[in-house]
Amino acid sequence: MADLDATIARARELGAAVYIPRMDSPKGTFVAFQDPQGAHFYVIQLNGE
Repeated sequence: MADLDATIARARELGAAVYIPRMDSPKGTFVAFQDPQGAHFYVIQLNGE
């Protein structure tokens, strides 16, 4: 993913709520969301991208 901030903003525009705030991990940075129907999904920006 080239732009994590833009992806977070777009997910929120589409009604997703942040479930786990932006967090760094050994592989990259991720955020978890909950969509309006209650499903959870994650987006990750891998290190070096």
